[in-house]
Amino acid sequence: MEALLLGGFFTALAVFVWWLSASESKRRRELATAARQAGLGYLTEDPSWRLPPYDLFREGDERGTEHHLIDTRSEKTARVFDYWFCEITRDEHGKESRSYTRRTCALVEAGWLWPKLSITKEGILTRAAKVAGVRDIDFESEEFNRTFFVTSDDAKFAVAFIDAGMIDLLLGTKGRIDIEVEGRWVLCHMKRLKRGAEVAALLRFTQQLCAQIPPVVHEFWPVPAVSERERPSPGTRQPPGGAW
Repeated sequence: MEALLLGGFFTALAVFVWWLSASESKRRRELATAARQAGLGYLTEDPSWRLPPYDLFREGDERGTEHHLIDTRSEKTARVFDYWFCEITRDEHGKESRSYTRRTCALVEAGWLWPKLSITKEGILTRAAKVAGVRDIDFESEEFNRTFFVTSDDAKFAVAFIDAGMIDLLLGTKGRIDIEVEGRWVLCHMKRLKRGAEVAALLRFTQQLCAQIPPVVHEFWPVPAVSERERPSPGTRQPPGGAW
C-alpha cells in the first residue's frame, strides 16, 4: 500500500513538472510572438544588462530577470521584463525553504536627476506607512487621493509630475500598476503577467506615461546636455558626493 501511495505521488509530481514546463514554453512562444507583432526585440535572458538601483531590485536573498522585450527603435532604454526574487529561510534543523515573488516590470529612460517618486495603490501597507509617519501627498482629485498613495523626496516634483492629465491616465489603471521614478528612470511594475500581449501593453503604457509627463517637469528638472559616454549605465551606483 505504501509503495502504491509513493508511486502515485511521484506520478503526480512528474505530471506537475511536465505541466509547468509546458506552461512556460507556451508563455515563451507568446512573448516572442507579442514582441514580433509590436516591433520589439526579444531575449529570454540578457546577462549583460544591469538593473537600476531601485529598492524593488534589492529585495530578497536571490533575484534575477528573464523574458526581455526591448524597444530597439528608441534611442533611450525602453524594455519590459519578468523580475523575480526569493526569500530563503531555514528551520531549526537547517531545512531550507524558498518563497518566490514575481513581477512584470517596464523600465523607460525619461529624466536625469529626478527625485524619487512612488505612486502605489492605497492599502493595508500604505495605511501602516501613514501611521508610521510617512507623508502621503494630496492632490486636487479626491478620487485620486482615495486610490493612490504618493510619496516623494520632493513634493514640488510630485505635484508638477502628477498634473490633471497624469491623474486621468493613472486613474484608468485603477491602481493595478505601481509606478516609481528615480534618477533618469520611470518604472512601472505589477503582478507577473501571463499573456504576451499584456506584457507588451505594459511597455506601451509606460512609454505613454513618459510622453504624458508635463513640460514643466522637463523645464525645472532638465536633462543636462551630455554625451552617451558620460551617461551612467543602468545599475551604476551614485558616486560618493555626487548624484545621477
